[in-house]
Amino acid sequence: MPAALEARVDEGRVTLVACHAEQFCRTLEERGYLEGGRLYPLEAAFQASRGRVALAGGQTGWEAFLDIIRITGVPLKLAIVYRLLRNRYPEVREWTRPSTLLARPRSGRPLEVLVLEEGEEITIEGLLEWSEAAAKDGHEPVIAVVDRNGQTTFYEARSVGAIV
Repeated sequence: MPAALEARVDEGRVTLVACHAEQFCRTLEERGYLEGGRLYPLEAAFQASRGRVALAGGQTGWEAFLDIIRITGVPLKLAIVYRLLRNRYPEVREWTRPSTLLARPRSGRPLEVLVLEEGEEITIEGLLEWSEAAAKDGHEPVIAVVDRNGQTTFYEARSVGAIV
């Protein structure tokens, strides 16, 4: 079965070459992942890992996933967490704060996910500041820690004023 979409990756962009499944491409457009012939890099990598996007050079699957993130400069930790979130949520995007993704469920509050690598340092004050900012934006703060093997652990990250 051919991929639903064929794309080319160059100059840090993922460009649509051909769409072989109209409904799939229409859904990507409706969700904002495909605009003006350009495919959102994290979504392109996600769909490539699922076999739905093939690169013009013939790469498919995980080879295409890795090529897309390498050529577009997407950090591997973000691509790993994005893929996990997209398996569960219909819409995931990079957020405005550094190393964050925003996952929108079909109902309820969006999750703001701070993506960290194993061994990456962050201060308690930095975590508190990020958590409070996420909550003020109406998001559920979650921390994702990606270990050196690519395994990811998610932690709820709400700040508490006082423990009684």
